Amino acid sequence: MKKFIILLLIPFLSLSQDIIYLNNNSKIESKVIEITSQEVKYKEFSYIDGPLRTLKKSEIKLIVYENGSFESFEISSGLNNKSEQEKTSFKKSKLNKRQVGILLGVNFTSLIGEDKNNFSNALDIAYGQNNLVPSAGFKIGLSVLEERVNKRNQPYNISSELYLEKKGFAIQDNNGNYIKDSFLYLTNTVIYHGIINTQGNSVLTIDFGLFNSVILLGATKSNIDGYENSDSFEAPETGLNWLDNGFISGLSLSNKINDAGYCISLRFMPSFFSIYDPDFSNLSISWFNFSLGGILYF
Repeated sequence: MKKFIILLLIPFLSLSQDIIYLNNNSKIESKVIEITSQEVKYKEFSYIDGPLRTLKKSEIKLIVYENGSFESFEISSGLNNKSEQEKTSFKKSKLNKRQVGILLGVNFTSLIGEDKNNFSNALDIAYGQNNLVPSAGFKIGLSVLEERVNKRNQPYNISSELYLEKKGFAIQDNNGNYIKDSFLYLTNTVIYHGIINTQGNSVLTIDFGLFNSVILLGATKSNIDGYENSDSFEAPETGLNWLDNGFISGLSLSNKINDAGYCISLRFMPSFFSIYDPDFSNLSISWFNFSLGGILYF
């Protein structure tokens, strides 16, 4: 509204001087000498031979020139501020370093899920009283770690991994009979490492991420009444869903010297409902995977 009133008064203003209207509603009778990208340089009209003075564009609302033309800086300033805000809000995180490493580890897997008891009861009928026993397996692959700094200059790490891993479980009764099922997966992960402590070359992080596994093949080994048997299966023959997805949470301790170093991680990796076996009425049973791993970076 104030700007509108000023524009109405332009025809009645003196045409022998430049009028600078400031954001604080004051005005300066002047002779504008130069306008740069950030400033307006002028001399006071009452002291035209005096010193050259400077105002920031952000302080100026409007300039009405001696010839009657005018220039608004309020809109321009707002656009500049908006542009600066957009630059700040869309500032990307900075990548400081990227390292590649060899991943080695061990898994301890078991079954979880609301239908686990149904699965166990079905096995009781088939094989007698039994217990589900956690199974140990390996994992081996590659890891890529990126050390980053966000727009607030806070460091964090992002890693991605691709590895082969074996997960499985064993069914064992009181007489020593057992059946061990193991499954080979190709797994990839994306993990955020939030830094919670740094001391010297050691960094402790809390880890959150997701994993996606594709089953490659399965194997069964059994020993029942002294008779041993083993067999392998292609992925569709295992009775499991070909995809296994889940969450990652855990802790990592890294130690790096120059471009080399190592990382030790402890992770809990529960999966979504993943096991399907038509012999046991479309069970929904998931893996619970406890993983201990080490990575050598080079």
